[in-house]
Amino acid sequence: MNVTLTCSFSFPDSACSLEGTGSQIVPLLACKLDISGHLLSLGVSSRQQRTGDEKVNEVDLILNRAGYFVVTDNEKLSMTICPRHRKKLTTDWAGRKSNTCSYPSHRGPRKTIRKPRRVNAILSEEIYQFHHATVPIGSGKYKWCAVRPLL
Repeated sequence: MNVTLTCSFSFPDSACSLEGTGSQIVPLLACKLDISGHLLSLGVSSRQQRTGDEKVNEVDLILNRAGYFVVTDNEKLSMTICPRHRKKLTTDWAGRKSNTCSYPSHRGPRKTIRKPRRVNAILSEEIYQFHHATVPIGSGKYKWCAVRPLL
């Protein structure tokens, strides 16, 4: 029997699958895994959250890495995710292996950074607001990258 799976993160070049975290499609808001270890391994958060740092939960991380920056609560309620996309947008995210700067205003060839710092939730949102570009949480950046408004 051929069953087509669908989720809110399904695209023609990114098919759904039951392989990954869990065994079925779930509502997005049911994603409540502790991702603090993953974020800590990327250097995006610390064991003790500093003042001003917001704690990123699994739902926020999935939406950010999928490029959904403006999502209403009602839209979140209607979104679903399959196990494959859930895993690919959290712990198996391909961008974690990238050691090049992802900052949108940097021109020229992308150079590998030995020990890249990573884009946190706050910087990711600021880049989206100022540059209209999606740079997911955990992407590499040079340590001196800062948001500059578009002129």
